[in-house]
Amino acid sequence: MNKLLRAGFSRLGRSCVFWLLTSFSAALAIFMCAVCFKNMNAHGDAVDAGQLMLNYSTLTGVVTAIFASIYIGVDYSDGTVRNKIASGHRRFDIYLSNLTVTTAAGLFSYVVFIITVAAVGIPLFGSIIMPLPRLFALLGCIFAAASAYSGIFTFITMSASSRTVSAALSLLCALALIMAALTCLGVLEQEKEILSGSVTDGESGEVEFVYSPNPRYPTESERKLYKTLLDINPAGQMLQLAGRAEPDFKLIPLCALSEFVAFTALGAFIFRRKDLR
Repeated sequence: MNKLLRAGFSRLGRSCVFWLLTSFSAALAIFMCAVCFKNMNAHGDAVDAGQLMLNYSTLTGVVTAIFASIYIGVDYSDGTVRNKIASGHRRFDIYLSNLTVTTAAGLFSYVVFIITVAAVGIPLFGSIIMPLPRLFALLGCIFAAASAYSGIFTFITMSASSRTVSAALSLLCALALIMAALTCLGVLEQEKEILSGSVTDGESGEVEFVYSPNPRYPTESERKLYKTLLDINPAGQMLQLAGRAEPDFKLIPLCALSEFVAFTALGAFIFRRKDLR
């Protein structure tokens, strides 16, 4: 296992896709700071560098999907997986080493984003406004959800022998999770009453505005269902942690780590019985 990890991290340091995605994280942080600085000067909006540190979370799934499908896919296409097995390494150890490297790469890219925002944003916008205990709690939950993403996409790429198939499945899965999360949020953000207007005087054009029940407002059971779907979806967890809704600091890491363990166990089970011809 130690040899596999050393080889994996050595290869990670030479991986072009890893450094491209890491550079993307840094460039995105600089771009976000520049846009917010421009808006602050134009409109006088206050900007919290702490909140900016959370914004990358919504893209973590796509970034992890791209990295895992390419990094692990190369192992299959080059025959490295078969060579590792022929050398006497256990399949479970091979799976865990790839999972560890994928998780570390995803977390590292996020840490680079945080450091870049701190280095650029704090001088521009001043000290972090958000209470530090809350910021650290949010980042801890984000790292847990990022680990869940790593578990999911390692499962997909280790189960599919084709790099093209694994890349397509991983990207589709990442986008589907985001769309499902946005759908759930859209339902949960519905107002109980909506403002509607009606013309009371045709000659003067006078309009009367009244509040009326929103027909799209979900029932209590529907709200519970959509909230549950949002909480167990890594993309939903990330959207909540980025500020779209108030997150549950106990439930989100529990769901994320449960998904990480479940997909790891299932993926290792499938890989152990997989025919690698």
